[in-house]
Amino acid sequence: MKKNLIVILAFITLLVFGSCSDAVQPKEMSERMVEISFGFNGEADSITQVPLKSKAVATKSPDEPAVAKNWYAIQVYDGADVPYAYGFFDNIEDMKLLCIKDDTYSFTVDMIPEAEGQVYHFSLAQAGWADIGNAFYYSKTESIRFLGKGYLYMKSPVPNIFNRPAVDRFFGRLASYKAVKNGKVNIKLSRSAFFAKFVAKEFTAGELEIALDNAPTFYLHAEDGNVFEHFYSFDNLTSTAEEIGVSIIWVNKEGKRIPLVAQNVNFGRSTLTTLEFTVKETEFSNTFSITADEELINGGKIDLDSIDDLVDTEIETTP
Repeated sequence: MKKNLIVILAFITLLVFGSCSDAVQPKEMSERMVEISFGFNGEADSITQVPLKSKAVATKSPDEPAVAKNWYAIQVYDGADVPYAYGFFDNIEDMKLLCIKDDTYSFTVDMIPEAEGQVYHFSLAQAGWADIGNAFYYSKTESIRFLGKGYLYMKSPVPNIFNRPAVDRFFGRLASYKAVKNGKVNIKLSRSAFFAKFVAKEFTAGELEIALDNAPTFYLHAEDGNVFEHFYSFDNLTSTAEEIGVSIIWVNKEGKRIPLVAQNVNFGRSTLTTLEFTVKETEFSNTFSITADEELINGGKIDLDSIDDLVDTEIETTP
């Protein structure tokens, strides 16, 4: 461990003082280095996990853990807003960062609850895909790519890259932190996701394909019930709301594909929105009946069955 620390200190010396004309001795450098730890507060303190009742939600594979770990992507910048370090963690206790005493730093954090088994890889600007390492890597030239965006390489429910992955999500930034010995960085995290619940009325046979723009498609079979619900991450993690295209197709028992809904819906941050529609063959598309529920925050109810609401859908918020 001591040998590893010396190597890290030597590297940080080159990182920070490589362009200076005056040489910095290792002893002097080590005396100026301090270690800081991390804590998180805000909405992440009380994560609301809404039960996913529908069997349409992908079940865990045998190799997935019984209790999945939360994953954190952390980017650190120096006082000049230049990349200083980055890391991917599933353990807060391992978040130990070496800093120069009295220098200022800023931090950006992307946290995905229960990401283990769902998220495949993170993305780096130069090196490509990266996995959980539970350590900080110090670099001026490498940094986390797409930080602040929904972009994720998912393992489940479908192995693919999505801008709106079907996960809960928290995001936070902290600027101008002055490093002190044994300091602790407390970063406020806010939810950057919404919860959508689909209720299919008169759904007795066949299969529904439920899709949001830039998100995975889910499949609901009639024998599994008439409700599907899931978290979705925003495309822009700093958004308070996003208008997203929603498409629902009914594959009836004869195998005929019948479009039921094709409509933009406004989803609010940290909001549960219920979307109701009727499964029937018609020459017109449905529109949603939307309700939002405030355990997250109640976003109202959208009725998709009225053709008059196809263009402008009013959202009634439940008190």
